Parts: sequence; C-alpha cells; structure tokens
Amino acid sequence: MIIQSLQPFARHGNEIRIYLTLEQWPPDVPLPPNTALVGIGENHETLAKPSWDITLEPARTVEVVGGWFRSPMNLAETREWYVNALMQQGWILQAEPDLGDKIKIYLDFVRPAKNLHLWLSLQWWETLNETTALISRSAIHPYAAPDETNGEPAAAQIALPIAEMAEA
Repeated sequence: MIIQSLQPFARHGNEIRIYLTLEQWPPDVPLPPNTALVGIGENHETLAKPSWDITLEPARTVEVVGGWFRSPMNLAETREWYVNALMQQGWILQAEPDLGDKIKIYLDFVRPAKNLHLWLSLQWWETLNETTALISRSAIHPYAAPDETNGEPAAAQIALPIAEMAEA
C-alpha cells in the first residue's frame, strides 16, 4: 500500500488528493540520490508536497501521482539517470520532443502492460545550481459495476496499480 497511515488529504468534487511524503513516492518511479522536494516561497521554505490524486468518473477511475523534485545533478546527468533508472523499471521512452532549449527537457514514458503513463519535465536552474523534475504518473481504470448477484466488487474495483506496485 502506498500509505501506511492517515495522511492529509483534500477533496475537490469527485477527486480526492492525498499528500505524500518523499518516502511514500512510488518505487517504480525512482528518484536520483540526494533528491529533495522543491521549495517555493520567499526563501524556498514551503515544500511542494507530492500527491496521489484519485478521480472518480462515471465510466472510469483516473489515478495520478505527481511531484516536483530537485537534484544537485546537471541537466544532462539528470536526464541520463532518469532514462536508465526508468527503463530498468520497465518504462519505455515514448517521446522526447526537441524543445530547442538547453535548459529544459521533456520525456514521455509508458508501461503498456500496466496501462501507465509517465510525463517528466526537467529544467536546469543555473542560479540554484540544480535540476528540477516535475513528474506526473497516471493510470486510467475502466469502471466495472459490482456483481449484483453476490454483492462483491468487480475485479477492476479492487486494486489500483499504483498501490499494487508500492506493495511489491
């Protein structure tokens, strides 16, 4: 399970957002050594906490884990680290658009067998001497109504992949 105890959360309509700690980040999306949460505000003292969003729609459930992190590696080293680490976890690099920019990189990964998508936006900050990574990992689960004959939940309602992978 991705969380072991009650966590701060927020509800917005049909969405629940659960705030995570760095230690609760899903293991199938590894973070480089010495990674920290991005701080925002005057002295970067307010941390941008990662979150796990679950949106309930009539025909599907959308699950997104997202976070904003910083690393002391330069942009090229950070890109190389993520590509290698994610490929070891079974992610496939689907696209890397040429932004024509030497301080930003955008990477798009998929795990078709698990119906997962990962977007990774990297940016070098020369004034801070660090690279930030904005990460969003999503899964879409079709909704299956409960079996009315025995009252049991349908298989698609039992486990979401992000929680399933965090248990492994």
